[in-house]
Formats: sequence, structure tokens, C-alpha cells
Amino acid sequence: MKSYHPLVLMALILLLASSAAGFGQASAMPAQPELQTLPAWETHGAVQGEWLGIAVAGAGKVNGDAFADILIGANKGGSNREGWAGLFLGSATGPQELPAWAVFGENKGGEFGGAVDIAGDVNNDGYDDIVVGAANYTGADPSDEPGEGGVYVYYGSDSGPGLTANWMIEGDLQGVRMGAAVAGGYINGDDYADVIVGMPGFTNGEIENAGAAFVYFGSAAGLNPSYGWLDYGEQSSAQFGLEVNAAGDVNGDGYGDVLVGEPYRDNDIYIDSGAVYLYLGNQFSLSNVPAWSYTGYRGGDHLGLTASGAGDLNGDGCDDIAIGAPGYNAGGMLDTGRAFVFYGCQTLTASTLNTDPDWEYSYLQANANTGIDVSGGGDTNQDGYGELLVGAHLYDDEQANEGAVMAFFGSALGLPAEPGWQVEGNKNDTFFGFSVDTAGDTNHDGFADALIGSPQFRYEELIKGAAFVYFGTPQSTYYYQFMPFIQR
Repeated sequence: MKSYHPLVLMALILLLASSAAGFGQASAMPAQPELQTLPAWETHGAVQGEWLGIAVAGAGKVNGDAFADILIGANKGGSNREGWAGLFLGSATGPQELPAWAVFGENKGGEFGGAVDIAGDVNNDGYDDIVVGAANYTGADPSDEPGEGGVYVYYGSDSGPGLTANWMIEGDLQGVRMGAAVAGGYINGDDYADVIVGMPGFTNGEIENAGAAFVYFGSAAGLNPSYGWLDYGEQSSAQFGLEVNAAGDVNGDGYGDVLVGEPYRDNDIYIDSGAVYLYLGNQFSLSNVPAWSYTGYRGGDHLGLTASGAGDLNGDGCDDIAIGAPGYNAGGMLDTGRAFVFYGCQTLTASTLNTDPDWEYSYLQANANTGIDVSGGGDTNQDGYGELLVGAHLYDDEQANEGAVMAFFGSALGLPAEPGWQVEGNKNDTFFGFSVDTAGDTNHDGFADALIGSPQFRYEELIKGAAFVYFGTPQSTYYYQFMPFIQR
């Protein structure tokens, strides 16, 4: 009888167990899958219909310890559907079971937690801060406008953030939905993080719902109360600012850059094709006009519903950008969705960033909505290259609309044509992958982790929503892990 090394035997047992659990069909297994295929951590909503996981974000290190923390939003949570956001601190075993910090919105239907992100360290005190959007916020003052929206920033400390926002801004105009998108980044090269805010319902003159985007700069005293940069949309109902994000430093000049999505923009021929704009940072602020833009191909692409800095996927020293177009049609099928990547370069100018994508991917299934969210997934295998996470929240396998998330692993050649890792919701109508982000290194093992939101996940027979963390793994242990892989 053949004998096996104990480690190999254990790996074979785990492989068989994973296969029996039904986590996908095994085919030609990649030699080195680089994330665990079972969640290392998960949390669920408390009540029916709260949509926990509608937004997720790595929250940096808000209490200054060695473990990365995560932030999760539930925009319909609370007794009045005001929404809430919760912070889960990292530990040696990953995120803690219960939130160390949880804050509810201020008014019924305010959608607090519909957008969340790490703000970075806006006051340079050594602790990361967090930002939460409430796009349908209406203040308590009778003069406040319905649907004006609001944005809240909570400063980190040794004991974590407080329950009262250290900084807050309101839209001050009816229906402008300030805070529908929020993000943090380092833009102007100082030591203070900055906050990017979208206001997609803003009316520019007589152009209704043209949208707007703002940047508020950090300082020793915290975020400035007045914006330091502003740009407007120029097309009716295009909703410029429905997505905003930090792009990283795509041209290697030492300044952070900003992405703004306009997913309902019409091109010269088609309706709702969408667009994304890149603004380059400088020592003072941001460029007044976008250095580069990319527009959807066809009607209903909704390109720019998500856009994200992707980190350095090909190791050339410049950050790359990822864009999602969940309504894209491919292979003669409707709404397959598509994800695009453009590689940054140190010679970037308005004319030299590629006008065509350097990489693109659709899961060829009708209505999968590939690219509903995209995110640089950190370096999950510590090979020096970043990874890309792509969500497809209406993907079907054995369950309808269960959703899936694919990871594409970076290399010196860039991204591969097919995913190296995939996980699925495994229940009907979970919307698994509606939101994705890098979790950072929540257990401090040296490998970045993946964070996935599933806002319609059914728990205890009720649709409550859920969020999951998958640990990155060292290369020496990859080979024997089971990897679900899709048959085409």
C-alpha cells in the first residue's frame, strides 16, 4: 500500500471534504490557488431586509494595532430603516465575531452605511479613520432638505473610533444624495489623507441630476470643512459622482489620483453607456479637467457604476485602474457584464494612457452582471503583485442569482485571461459579490485577505444579508487546496 507524507495526506483529506461540500466543479486545477475556498469569517444581518453587506471596505488599522480591520454597511438596518455601519477589528484569528463599533443613521430611510470606506489618516495621528455615506439623509432641522444626503468621518484612536462623528457634511439641496459614494486617498502628497465624495443628484444650472464630485483635504486639525476640489457633470440624468474612488498613483509622480464614474451618461449613439474620468493629483489639489476618460460601448452598459484603484497588478511601479460595466453584452448574451483594467505608467499624459483596455473579462452567462463591483484585492500570496477581485452578483450555477466572485492574480505579464480563484453564494438570490474589497491582513499572517458582501443572503430563513472574509495563503500550501473552477 502506498504511503503518504502526513502533510500530503491531510491535504488530500481537505480536498475530498471540500469536493463533497459542493463548492463547485473540479476540472483542471490551477497549480497554485491563492486564497482559501471556504470563508474564514462571516457575519449576518440581524433583521429581515437590512441588506448587510451592501457596502464593504477594508478599514485599515483604526486602533493602531498590527491587525487590519473591516467596515460593513447595512443601509436598511435599524428599527426605522435608518441604516447602520459596523467596524470589526482584526485579531490573530481574523475579524472579531462582534463589531467593536456600530453606529446607526439619524433618520428613517436615510441609507446610512450605503457607502463605506477607509478614509486613511486624515489628521496624521497614526490611526486610520473611516468614512460613511448616508445618501438619503435628511437632517432634524425643519429647514433641512429631504434626500440631501450626508457624509460622516470618524477618527481612529488607540481605543478605536468614537460613536459621534468628528466631521460631517450635508448636501443642503433636496435630492442631491451627497454621500452616495465615498472614498479616502492621499492626493496632494502631504501626510494627511483626503476624502472623496460623490453627489449624483446635483443639478448643474438647468442640467438636472448631472451630478458632482468633491474632495475634502486633511490637515493636522482633521478634515477641512470646505471642499478643496469640485467638478460637475454636464449631461442630464448622467449621475456624475455615483461612483468615486482613489486611483492610487497611476503616473508615478508621487501624487494620488481620483476616479469618478458617470454610469448613466449617453454616448453619441447609445443611452446609459456610462463613462469614467481620471483626475491627476498634484502638490496643491487635483487637475481641473480629467486627464483621461473612457466611455461605454453600447446602451445600458452602465460603465463606471464601479471604478477602483487596482494596485500594481504588473509590478511596473505604477498603480492600475479597474472599471466595471455590469450591463455590458458579450457573446450575443444580454447583461453578461464586463470588467476592464488599464495599466498605469510613469509616462502617463492625457494622450498616452491607453484608449483601449489592457485587459478585460466577461463571464459568458446572460444576466451575470460581471463587474457589479471591482477592487484591487491586495497581495494575497505575497508574490509582489496585486490581485483583482471581480463580483458578478447575478451569476447562476446550481442556484439562481447566487452570485460569484473571481480573483485574477497579477504577474509581470499582467492579469491572466481566466480567474485563478472563484467562490459562489451557494444559495438562491444571495447577491453574493455585490460588493468586494481587499480586507487587508486581518490576521497579521503576512497575506492580504478578501472581503465579500452578499446583501440578500438568507439566514435563519430571512433575507438579512451577510459578509465574508477569505484568508490569503502562502504559496507553500496552495497546491493541495481544492479549487472550484468553472467549466466553459
